[in-house]
Amino acid sequence: MRTTLFTTLILGWSMTALADAEYVIADTHADVVLSLDPHETLVYMNTFPVDPSGQYIDLIRTSYGRVFGPSALNGTPVKILLYEDPDGGSPQNATLLWSQDAVVANGNTDTLNQYVVPHVLVHGTLVAAIYFQNTKTAPVYITPLDTTAPTYSQQSYFGYVGAFETLDPANLSAIPLGQFMAQEDSGPAGNYRIEARGRSDDGIALTVSWLVSPDTLRLTWTGGQPPYDVERASQPDFSDAVVIAPGVTSTTYDDPVAPDGPTCFYRVR
Repeated sequence: MRTTLFTTLILGWSMTALADAEYVIADTHADVVLSLDPHETLVYMNTFPVDPSGQYIDLIRTSYGRVFGPSALNGTPVKILLYEDPDGGSPQNATLLWSQDAVVANGNTDTLNQYVVPHVLVHGTLVAAIYFQNTKTAPVYITPLDTTAPTYSQQSYFGYVGAFETLDPANLSAIPLGQFMAQEDSGPAGNYRIEARGRSDDGIALTVSWLVSPDTLRLTWTGGQPPYDVERASQPDFSDAVVIAPGVTSTTYDDPVAPDGPTCFYRVR
């Protein structure tokens, strides 16, 4: 579902359009921040019924801690996770579809960090999750919880294992009984500040051609509705994608890239 450029060899096929769905159950701030004990490991998540207009997930967003949170969080390793739960309810039987290693940024600011997901198709219920292992000798306050009404029960869950035990994010069913539950079953009712964005598969057809003078790549496309965002990446999964032309209202864009430069990958949304 992307268009790829290998030096001067250009391949084009169907792409995703701008129709989308926002998966959000928390408001604009964390009221509470939850902690994890020393050397324990945690996975916490929000679940959302999949909207047919947004079944291809391309973004996960989350914040860490809360304003005036007591823990230094920036630089702490985390994993960003996307699951599919075919039957809803408790996501302990969900299947891991995608993961990305990351480090905490904007800790204790209520700022949402964005993580690009490579257009992953999800059926049933999508589960957006964060995995965190506390390697410190003190509790770490990392999990942002919105407790302001309205809150949604049976949509925010967490699981954990004890000090120095192993938690495999691809096998949530291995978490022991009593250590995986809905947030409201263990403490204050609320929802974590984890969001996702999904796109429909409306079929933008993208073509890339080379203009010799000046040395420029011309992107042209059909389908979808303006405005469009043009993205360029150095990785085929678009994990490092950058929007080089936001809000384009036409169906063409010229990118002045040298013909002997590095491999580039393009996507129009």
